[in-house]
Amino acid sequence: MTYLKLRHLLGAGLAILILPTLAVAQDMSGASPATSQAPAQQVSQQVLLQRAVLQAWAEASGHVRAGRPRAAIPILERLVTLAPGEYRFRLELARAYYLVEDDEKAAFHFEQSLGADLPEATRNAVFQHQARIRARKRWEAQFSFSIAPEANPARRTDAETISILNEEFTLNQQAEAATALHVTGRLTYLPRISRDLNARVSASLDARLFENSGLNDIRAGGEIGLVVNADGGRAAGFGLTASRRWISSAAYSQSFGVYGTYETRMNARTRLRFRGDLERIRHDTLSNRDGTRRRAQLNLIHVLTPTFGLRGGAFLTQTKAVSAAESGVQAGLSLGATYVFDGGLMTAVDLGHMRERRGGVSNLFQTTRSDRTTSITVGMLHREFEFTGYAPRLDILLERRNSTIPLFNFRNARVSVGLTRSF
Repeated sequence: MTYLKLRHLLGAGLAILILPTLAVAQDMSGASPATSQAPAQQVSQQVLLQRAVLQAWAEASGHVRAGRPRAAIPILERLVTLAPGEYRFRLELARAYYLVEDDEKAAFHFEQSLGADLPEATRNAVFQHQARIRARKRWEAQFSFSIAPEANPARRTDAETISILNEEFTLNQQAEAATALHVTGRLTYLPRISRDLNARVSASLDARLFENSGLNDIRAGGEIGLVVNADGGRAAGFGLTASRRWISSAAYSQSFGVYGTYETRMNARTRLRFRGDLERIRHDTLSNRDGTRRRAQLNLIHVLTPTFGLRGGAFLTQTKAVSAAESGVQAGLSLGATYVFDGGLMTAVDLGHMRERRGGVSNLFQTTRSDRTTSITVGMLHREFEFTGYAPRLDILLERRNSTIPLFNFRNARVSVGLTRSF
């Protein structure tokens, strides 16, 4: 049966399809007289759809066994779309991607499959594939872009008056909407030094570009270091980091420092990552902001099922600048969840809260700045709408900051449409 025919049959719904034919027959034979009078056409359709799934599964598995994983991928993608909770489909898809050396997609599906109650031998096989992916990895490339209309990209306050040096002033600029082109990318080279040791050279870019160049914000960075790998999905790294930032198309700041990372698998479903940075920052014009920044960040990812995952994070940043009013402490927490529905719809929700307190009184505003920022992001995509491995993703962000200095209060909303490979 051709793939197009299978697609047509499978589209009727897969929830009833992965039940064995015997179970269907038993249910029918054990039903009440009223129930047993269900139209024969409905039973025939169930059997037909059931056979279509079994035939699709057999065809895809046969392609993989025969050394034709590329032919199996479209069929397996369709099966995973319609039944994302069936770990056998997802594992076979991960293995097919592994065989064509699309390690990013393979790693994603292997990780999601660990949310199922896998037999021990199967779980160990997944760990072995993940270890082989890490061992053979030499390049990492990440790229994304999105078009993002924002209600208040400049983060202007909605206050009409502010107090400066105990004098009241009326603000004549209000929040204005604008659309950004947001481009991010990272290219990493991991040459092997020995069995468990790799060098690491990485370059990154994060650019938000507007028609009004006064809103532009561009960051470019680089890192060079070492990565040590160990059993159990553990890895540790350290090295040097440098970055440059431009705001309003003018040079704003540069930094140099050191970093350290550590990641481990706490259990089959949970991964923990840590990163610490120590940086020296110098500003091109605002020398009172020059100083040292220390940052620690912790992330936890837990896969409850192949269709449902949780993530959480926390960070703490301490800045010691020339001016006490530019020094201070930031702390933040985040919590997110992702759910995949039968049929291919993927949804995600992320909540974030950050607090910041400066280390001294602002000479201009005669008070110490203290901020609270809260955000919520809702995202969605559909696995059916993809092109060359990328799927469009819609994200909606709402954020709000309350500050002891009214000038820094703001509200913002953003709608972002971009591409992703994580599906």
